[in-house]
Amino acid sequence: MNINQAVQAHLNLTAQIKALSAERSALGEAITLHADETGEKFMAGTEDDHGLKVVDTVRWTLDQKRVKEEMGEDWVTSHSKQGLVRSLRLSRDA
Repeated sequence: MNINQAVQAHLNLTAQIKALSAERSALGEAITLHADETGEKFMAGTEDDHGLKVVDTVRWTLDQKRVKEEMGEDWVTSHSKQGLVRSLRLSRDA
């Protein structure tokens, strides 16, 4: 496989993943709506003993803007970690 074929294969997979993610999200919404309407917390699949369990959790997030305002930019910088992130982005030009 040459680089152009690898790029095209990556683009094709990305499109498939996007479509599958949208489908998965819609299914998740339908399942959670069913759970809300019926009170069911576990719904079995059809193939084996696995299913989906509805679990409610609280996710904490840090309000970075407020922390910077209250603690200062230098404090935030000195208490933060940095890491290089490399990504591939869909583009029509170089």
